[in-house]
Amino acid sequence: MAGAKLWWEGVKLYFALVWGGLKTVGGWFKWLWDNAVKPAFNGIKAVISAAWDKGIRPVFDKLKAGTKAVGDAFEAARKAIKTAWDKLEGIAKKPVAFVIDTVYNKGVVTVWNAGSRASCAQS
Repeated sequence: MAGAKLWWEGVKLYFALVWGGLKTVGGWFKWLWDNAVKPAFNGIKAVISAAWDKGIRPVFDKLKAGTKAVGDAFEAARKAIKTAWDKLEGIAKKPVAFVIDTVYNKGVVTVWNAGSRASCAQS
């Protein structure tokens, strides 16, 4: 029994030393975190946030707005060209139909066919 009691006192002493060492090392790590690592990360975060907010984001916003403006301009040009083309198509429809139906089909083709029949009949 005395041996077990002595052994138990040794175990308690060992765990007390280990626990004390862990608390000491934990204190060092807490101090290191609070006084070095955390402030460094906060500084890095502040620099990155400032760079994003003051430099990168405004450039991206302007690029995005410029790209949208170019896209809007192309869309407006497409609509204007379509409107003009539709008007031109309406204006040109009757004269083109006249040239094809009257001048070519009833004129050139008729004369060509008559000449062709006359030359075939003479042979």
